[in-house]
Amino acid sequence: TRGGFHTSFGRAEPCTQYQNKMRGSAPVRSVVFARPNAFGTLAGMSMNPRTRRSIVSAIAGAIILSAAASAFAFDIGSLLNNKPKDNFAIIRADQLASLMANPNSHVNIYDANGWGLRSTSGVIPGAHLLSSDDKYDVATTLPPEKNAKLVFYCADTQCTASHEAARRAMAAGYTDVSVMSDGIKGWVDAGKPVEHPKLEASNNS
Repeated sequence: TRGGFHTSFGRAEPCTQYQNKMRGSAPVRSVVFARPNAFGTLAGMSMNPRTRRSIVSAIAGAIILSAAASAFAFDIGSLLNNKPKDNFAIIRADQLASLMANPNSHVNIYDANGWGLRSTSGVIPGAHLLSSDDKYDVATTLPPEKNAKLVFYCADTQCTASHEAARRAMAAGYTDVSVMSDGIKGWVDAGKPVEHPKLEASNNS
């Protein structure tokens, strides 16, 4: 700067004119260089050290809690996907029919359906009618021999009442337990015979 003039690229300009030009370009520099990153810059923030440590601790705590929540969700999923395996056998309608035709099988059949389905679809001939799928009286419903052959069924392949009834039998110590997964609907679809019990027979086993 000489005598109120600024020399730029070999020519003199008044200082005020040069300053005004520089002020006009300042916002461009602020847009390019003053933009913070995605998380902000704690080092560049105007705060005391105690406040800065509190913010860092809060961020670290949030990260730890997020990781712990993810691990907990994974553990729950693992438990749900690793349920104890049922030890009873799964058979189909034709297999049950074969057992019924064999006088030496001594099969005991149990119907775990409700009376609504029993009245419309019937029951397998000779089946004992359970009062409940998971609360029936084992002592009065099942045979005393723990090695007796037991087969439970309910409505169809989507029904799990027969599974619950079979689990109750196995929990009581029975060792030869099966579920006929086709249920009464699959039994009927296979052309097998049915009976239509009377309503008062609901307490018989």
